[in-house]
Amino acid sequence: MKKIKVLLGLLVIVGLVYVGAVWWSGVKTQERYEEKGVALSAWLATNLPEARVTQQSYERGLFSASSMLRIEVNGEPSVIAGRLTCFMIKDGTMMGRLFDLGATNSFNPHIYLMRENCAELQSGDTSSFETENEEPVHLQVTLNNQASHGPWLGSGFGIAKVHTQLSVDADGLPAELKSYIESLQIDTVRHYSRDYDMRIAGQPFTKTLGTESIDFQGFNLRLNTHGGRTLMDAAIDIPRLVLTAAGDGDQKISMLLDGISLKSSDRSLESTWNWFLTGSSDWRLKQMELTTDALPGKWVRCDNLSLTSLATLKGTIYGEKDQVVLTCSTNHYEKPLEMKGVLDLSVTNIDTQPLANMFSKSMELLEQAGGDTSDPRVNREMAAYMMEQLPVFFSSEPGFLLNADFHLNGRKVMNLSSEMKTYPISSDEAKMPVYVLLPSKLFLSMAYSVDADLMLNGDPDYGWPAPGSSLMNRMVRDGDNYKIELIYDRGTIKMNGEEKKLF
Repeated sequence: MKKIKVLLGLLVIVGLVYVGAVWWSGVKTQERYEEKGVALSAWLATNLPEARVTQQSYERGLFSASSMLRIEVNGEPSVIAGRLTCFMIKDGTMMGRLFDLGATNSFNPHIYLMRENCAELQSGDTSSFETENEEPVHLQVTLNNQASHGPWLGSGFGIAKVHTQLSVDADGLPAELKSYIESLQIDTVRHYSRDYDMRIAGQPFTKTLGTESIDFQGFNLRLNTHGGRTLMDAAIDIPRLVLTAAGDGDQKISMLLDGISLKSSDRSLESTWNWFLTGSSDWRLKQMELTTDALPGKWVRCDNLSLTSLATLKGTIYGEKDQVVLTCSTNHYEKPLEMKGVLDLSVTNIDTQPLANMFSKSMELLEQAGGDTSDPRVNREMAAYMMEQLPVFFSSEPGFLLNADFHLNGRKVMNLSSEMKTYPISSDEAKMPVYVLLPSKLFLSMAYSVDADLMLNGDPDYGWPAPGSSLMNRMVRDGDNYKIELIYDRGTIKMNGEEKKLF
């Protein structure tokens, strides 16, 4: 009897602890929701005053909660588009820096004036973006959320599971598009760490527009943050997509994309630049097929396409490894044809700081010159600055390696490789003029080889002729291949192993 009482007591304590944890989760979920509402209202007021939060509510129970957020947008489309553009290209962002780079082109004066227009827009003057006889847009978006309070150990210590239902109302919005947006399934697990796991599922649809049609089998998008919202993983899967378009006359061209998978991992959220300079990508396509009524029964098919990439940024030192695999076949010829390409690329020890310094210096000089790239003072000062920064850049011993293999019907028939590496540079050597330093510290190579039978005879089955004698005269026989190899090594030049003089 005593043991039963102890057990019941423990169950009561565990139950109270669990209920307390659920209650606390509900309180924290509401606090974070209200914080985000305030932050969103402030952001809209600063960056997009045509939009505002018009209604917000939150009803919290012990185990669940419901909330609603409504945003209304009223204004001229050109002004709204202008505000969003100005936000994307604002100072300090990657898009802003790339925009500045384009704005320095003297052949694009309209781009160069965009900064001034954005400044006017920020001050309240919308005249630069207004368009005559433009109908204002009226858009209302409502987010209805249903939350279940945590904790769930199996969900990474989730604080709440949230299902979001969208409701959209806008002038001129097609009924089919409205229905599709509102059918999206949005589910999010929010964690105590403020990280989240979000899933967005889109439904299949088929649409015909005149002579064109699309058969889309839906999508699944996953967004996961970790490390306290410093890193993000993203993935999207599309089971099948079929596009059909009109060709000549009544003929149709059809493209099938089957098994699309795009994944990205460990992308940095702390810096816009770092999003592209860190993390990994894995893009795959199970099959792509092209057909046309002009060639009944004929097809071009590519299977198991893949692109993988791994980028690292340690301090200011950047590195990247990529691989592309492409296998395609066709029954267009009497004899089956299959071609496969494998490309490997490696970039190592790229010091981004001197590159950033040179970019900033060019922006500074061009701003002083009013964007005139022909100003001789800009060219002189930029050239002098580059001479200072290039030894710093090469002191990190940057390297580059590329290798590409090509296969024909399972047989390797071609290879292309290229390499660059830098020998160590001491602090004293870094003070040398760059035109003296670099020739004594660089290794460069390029090699190209072709299957000997293909080189001599071409491939009559596919109507491919043999290469001309001018190329043959520069290549040497190497077993089953013909090859040409060029090497520059700290001032020494070799062609196919034979040393050559530069002059």
